[in-house]
Amino acid sequence: MDETTRMTVIDEMGEEREVRLLFTFETPDKRQFALFTSADDQDGDVYPYQYDEDGNMEFVTDEKDREMCEEMLGTFEDNEGFENEG
Repeated sequence: MDETTRMTVIDEMGEEREVRLLFTFETPDKRQFALFTSADDQDGDVYPYQYDEDGNMEFVTDEKDREMCEEMLGTFEDNEGFENEG
């Protein structure tokens, strides 16, 4: 795995988690999002974060934003040939 795609984030429970970047995307209103999975990729969970131009990230808690991230993940998986496991 490319080490540049790994990083440590603080999850929704306030715990540090080593993750791997799946992809980033920008919405039409210029909000930026990043989707991560566990670095060991054993649990299949995806963690959505919103970030700003300074690199500050915040876990996505808004239900509409989470749904949008899930839709983008589905599109990414379809385009990359991945199967959605959860």
